[in-house]
Amino acid sequence: MEDCGVPLSKALEMLRPRGEKAFVVYLRQIIDEVTACLVDASVAGILHRDISDSNTTVKADAGRVSARIIDWGYAKDTN
Repeated sequence: MEDCGVPLSKALEMLRPRGEKAFVVYLRQIIDEVTACLVDASVAGILHRDISDSNTTVKADAGRVSARIIDWGYAKDTN
């Protein structure tokens, strides 16, 4: 199984001590990736319906963070 990272709330706790400026940069990366994922799903006609911090995972890699939305069990096909 692929390592998807840690839940969003835990990731934010781990990233906060790195300083306010770095935290804002990481937070922006997370928001951009989650938003892009939701837009892609919407364009494909899929509605997640259960977005939460526990369904959003974050992984840090070489100074960059990446976010994923997981648990699409309540997703609805809107097509």
